[in-house]
Amino acid sequence: MRRRPRAPRSNRPPPRRSRSRFRRRSGARPSADRPTTTRCARAAAGTPVDTRRYSATATTSGADAHPAPRPSADVPVHHRPVHPAPESTLSESAAPPPVRIESVPPELGSPLDAAPLSTRSDIWHVLGSDADAVLKLATPDGTAPANPRYWAREVEAYESGLAAGVYAAHGLTAPRTLRVDQRGDGSVALWLDYVHGVAGTEWDPDRWADFAHRLGAAQAATEPLGPSWLFERPSPVGPLATRVAELPYLLCHLDLRPGNLIARDEDVVLLDWSHAGYGLPGEDLAGLILAHVAEPKVAEALDAALPAEYARGAGLAEADVRAVIAATAPARYGPGANEATRRLLHAWAKDAATR
Repeated sequence: MRRRPRAPRSNRPPPRRSRSRFRRRSGARPSADRPTTTRCARAAAGTPVDTRRYSATATTSGADAHPAPRPSADVPVHHRPVHPAPESTLSESAAPPPVRIESVPPELGSPLDAAPLSTRSDIWHVLGSDADAVLKLATPDGTAPANPRYWAREVEAYESGLAAGVYAAHGLTAPRTLRVDQRGDGSVALWLDYVHGVAGTEWDPDRWADFAHRLGAAQAATEPLGPSWLFERPSPVGPLATRVAELPYLLCHLDLRPGNLIARDEDVVLLDWSHAGYGLPGEDLAGLILAHVAEPKVAEALDAALPAEYARGAGLAEADVRAVIAATAPARYGPGANEATRRLLHAWAKDAATR
């Protein structure tokens, strides 16, 4: 039997999309005879909620308002996705795994809501009937205290009072520690006060300059503290190494970026102390400036003001602070950097070499 000749590829009609496949991807659409309800409303009504399509799930203890810690009663708490998105873009593999809240600090009252603060599974915003809190989970991973990524570094920084007190004389502090719980699986639950204020992403150059001055004064006032969780960072290498070799190592935050800073009244609250340790004066400034490379005028203003104000606060020469930035920033921010970041790193190195 002769085969019928096939039409040229350009003349073929486009293949029909399977309607059932489209519905599986997008989800069924609401209709008049099937009213929709929000996920929170279903949870409040006691209806089981399929959490696999959302960013997080949580179980917590007790549904009453008694403030004392209670063992887990597996009461579901509704919560919001980190970044609301169409169901077709939310996959089970991308969502943070469930978190189990075994008990809450008495300051919160009864827990009402929980939402992840990042795409990771270890930072949660917990809303209570009386107050809000941040829950951070630290899980043992075998790293030693001398490791820059030591798993318990932040827990010990908060529990010892160092995070809240080491820069406090200069108006730089940390969230209040509500409670530290050792969990049955070996992890540690760190409960922190939820800080309300103006995030660093909303600051103007004047506020940044004031912060840099305070940071320089605060870090210059620190002394070697000795706890085993602190580590001495290796000295930089290259042409600038000899220039910065005589500078003191100070207690630094080492993860300063706009999202980790909140202005509250007259103070500035520093978040995320998981990388705290010894560093060179000014080492914390590079990330603050590079965070604004998409806004060249802002980055230029901060590059002019922050090292100068930090040096003034610390009682150091601005040239030394700029040498530290030029010597330490490429190793941390150079790999995989975009063109604007690479240009700024190159400009720092060139400027430091001529001072």
